[in-house]
Amino acid sequence: MKEVIDQSITLQYKVELAIAGMEDGPPSHVTTAERLQHLRKYSDSWAGAQFGSVEKLHCGRGPMLRLSGNVLGRCFDSSTLVFNILPGHARGVNAREWRYDDIGFMIKDYAIDVGQDLLVILSRAPSQDRAAGNHEEQMIYFLSLSTGKAHPQAVHSSTPLPYGVDTRDRCQLRLSGAFVGAMIPNALGEHRTEPHLVVWSWKEGTVRMWLSGASRIEDFTFGDGFLLTTVLPWEGGKPRLEAYNIDKRSACTKPIPWTGEMPCYTFQYPLYEEHLLMMELETIPSVASLPESEDAALFRGAPTDVYFLVQMYHERGSFEEQHDFRVTHVIPAAELTSRIRQTLGQPDPIRVCPWEEWGSNTVMTGPVYNYFPSRRMQSVACQRFIDWFNPIDRIMDSYTVMDNTVTLFDFRVHRIQRGLQGGRMKAHVAMDPDETFWVNHSMFLPCAKRTFSLPPAIRRPRGCLELAVTADNIVVYNDSTGNGLCYVLSI
Repeated sequence: MKEVIDQSITLQYKVELAIAGMEDGPPSHVTTAERLQHLRKYSDSWAGAQFGSVEKLHCGRGPMLRLSGNVLGRCFDSSTLVFNILPGHARGVNAREWRYDDIGFMIKDYAIDVGQDLLVILSRAPSQDRAAGNHEEQMIYFLSLSTGKAHPQAVHSSTPLPYGVDTRDRCQLRLSGAFVGAMIPNALGEHRTEPHLVVWSWKEGTVRMWLSGASRIEDFTFGDGFLLTTVLPWEGGKPRLEAYNIDKRSACTKPIPWTGEMPCYTFQYPLYEEHLLMMELETIPSVASLPESEDAALFRGAPTDVYFLVQMYHERGSFEEQHDFRVTHVIPAAELTSRIRQTLGQPDPIRVCPWEEWGSNTVMTGPVYNYFPSRRMQSVACQRFIDWFNPIDRIMDSYTVMDNTVTLFDFRVHRIQRGLQGGRMKAHVAMDPDETFWVNHSMFLPCAKRTFSLPPAIRRPRGCLELAVTADNIVVYNDSTGNGLCYVLSI
């Protein structure tokens, strides 16, 4: 078999595509032999952490940086959006920038999904009704990312937010698949609010779920028709994921109190330390690239499983010791949704799945010490996960300029096998124990890793920078202020 493959450029190309997790691009003047050469360069560049270019961008209004697939979004002023297709030199993907200047209303928050060419914006704008006086309308818009106009699949390009919610305070906007969700404060009286979680079907423009009193919900996302939430422990309980079935047949016109006892499926989590600060949740889609950006690509990412990403931020000791750390789990979505669907229609409305029954079917990375917990953007792409490298026993004060060493984790089986055989990766089996924390990674799905340093120009003062990854890039960013910078490293 090896002799047959060695004598066929086409077979070699197909084998390399399968190992890399890629599929062939559209026909062009580039021959199969040339595509194979580009593909090998692409794979070798990732394996050797060799980047063809490094570009520095201003983040704009912080924290308003967004990344979906290979498209980076930035917000400037109160009503201007700038988008960049990030380059992929080895794959033949060219960089491109487009912008929407002064779109006519204030952008409170926004989200993008390149796979659906979707731009969702939460906004505040002066009312067009003169009788309303100085009243402001709060709207949610469903637009095309590539044109800025009404999305062709959306029945309504915009719809008012439910009465009573107020976007002047901090909001959380999440977008995945057919649903958009927003955690928005609701006024209870003077200086008093409670969070409401509102879920829309963006194609229909209707509210499908509306939960009030959702203060215990830390984060949320969507998958296969379910709302998934992270819930912090209380009264000696365990952290958990809770999944709710979204009603797809009728619109929701009033809020339902979230009591923690609604019919749901609960997935328990271990509590690695007593103080759990944050528990973030994100959906990693199967294919995430703007279709037009892939028209000239020699090869592109093949569809993969959908994943959920859970990142848990713990505090150990006092805050002054800067002894916080992050643990990450990458979960095949089918591991959760298949269990949920097996129980739909059963009489018991509350079902609990212990960690021991499902936790081994995840990929675990970490722990990584962190000093400024914040929501990360797209730290997983093409079955790779990126994070800072911090030895488990290293504790630094907040004024230290930390090194710029990162770890790239890979959980694609074929790439793992090649990386281990070639000595370019090492197995992520177990963390060396420190005084109090030890995780045996052999119980989780296989994972390999490579540690390397970013270019010297990228400094990491006080550990403020964060990392994201695409099919072609590593993005290093700090969008916590309006003067934040972003570095784009491209293969």
